[in-house]
Amino acid sequence: MNKFFLISIMFASCSFFGFSFFNFLGFDHNELPSKNVIIDKACGHALKELQKKYSIKMIGSGGSEENKKETMIAASYSLNEVLSKEQCRKLILDCADELLKQINQREDLKVYLCEVPFSYKSIEIRIFLRNPDRSDIQPPNICIVSLIDGVIAYKVEDMNAIGHLRRIEELYEDALKIVQTQNIEATPKNDQKGI
Repeated sequence: MNKFFLISIMFASCSFFGFSFFNFLGFDHNELPSKNVIIDKACGHALKELQKKYSIKMIGSGGSEENKKETMIAASYSLNEVLSKEQCRKLILDCADELLKQINQREDLKVYLCEVPFSYKSIEIRIFLRNPDRSDIQPPNICIVSLIDGVIAYKVEDMNAIGHLRRIEELYEDALKIVQTQNIEATPKNDQKGI
């Protein structure tokens, strides 16, 4: 009986002093790693789903917060493929859709978000493209596609451009309409005669 009592006292003391130490450093023990862990899990689940369609790799994730609420969540990917603008558009929209799905379906993350549901305007996605042999993609092919502040940018290396990248931009909503229209046009029409 005394051992059980002593162990209980030790556990309570360690817990108290551990939390006090983190509070002393400026951390709220209720938030300690949980928010970052939850965001990492959401990004990881999004990556697993994306890898079912693409040979994509995550090379980074992050975000920004205000008043302990996430105002932006970011993910960066790499893909060793040369893609057309149409393929890049579909890829970035798929990445955004999957990341938002994973963020918004997590009940444990909602308390940390500045807006619920989280929207495409609050995520940043960058996809760095390389040739299949991992060499740099040469112009006129797209080397980076990104979604930032609701704008999709397709970047092509150009030594005459500022920062050596030429940008072609379109709004997320416009890109989504283009892909939806292409999907409708690609869907075979049912023959109504036999019904």
